[in-house]
Amino acid sequence: MRRVKSALFLVVLFALILIIPSPVSRASKNAFAGLTEPLFQFSSQVFHGISQAGRFPEWFQDTKIREFRKAEFRRLALDFKELQAENQRLRELLNFKRRIARGVESIIPCRVIGRSPAGWRNIILVNKGSNDNIKVGAPIITPSGLVGSVSEVSPKTAKIRLVTDPQFRVGG
Repeated sequence: MRRVKSALFLVVLFALILIIPSPVSRASKNAFAGLTEPLFQFSSQVFHGISQAGRFPEWFQDTKIREFRKAEFRRLALDFKELQAENQRLRELLNFKRRIARGVESIIPCRVIGRSPAGWRNIILVNKGSNDNIKVGAPIITPSGLVGSVSEVSPKTAKIRLVTDPQFRVGG
């Protein structure tokens, strides 16, 4: 606090010397002004900072709003990308069904509902079974190609042996 008072006293003293007319020569006034200019600039910045300190809550609020909006835009962009990917998958499935349906009597769409704990890379469980006319040995295909074949059937589920299983065999 003592330093602030001393600095303020010096600023006022220098200001008075520059403002009050005196018999001091113009050259000495210019030299004196050149020496005191950094002090005036510093004091101006300090007073400006103090006056802006009252705006801190407003600035903080604006910053929080901007951050919230950025996060919201990121979330919307991610949702949009997910919707695009889902749309593309559905189009592929629709085109696949149209392409395959020409030569096949029945296509039964199913969903993977589980994996075998013992051979999770080799066996999957689907949500269709003998009640849906699924038979052992039936091929399982996707738009990407052959996935596997039905190895076991229950009334509501079927186990599919994947092509990644070493025991999987297919005629070509």
